[in-house]
Amino acid sequence: RSLLLFSISLMRETLIAQMDDTGVLTRFSGDILSFINDFKSVMNWEKIERLTSLLNYASSHLERNANPKILFLDLSLQIAEEIRS
Repeated sequence: RSLLLFSISLMRETLIAQMDDTGVLTRFSGDILSFINDFKSVMNWEKIERLTSLLNYASSHLERNANPKILFLDLSLQIAEEIRS
């Protein structure tokens, strides 16, 4: 569950980094900040919205005792499809 919450946090920071070129609003530094700066060139508002929705949906299923192996396989396939589109 914490992995999904961290992923949602990264989506939020990517969205903020797209809007703020100065870097003042980012909460991360180091390797995570460089990842966010690279990731923001691939993502747009619609993709971030869809991915955040997928991550929230997976988090709610995980809380309801879904099988983690099946859940993360399905989630990874959906994320790969969203990023490619």
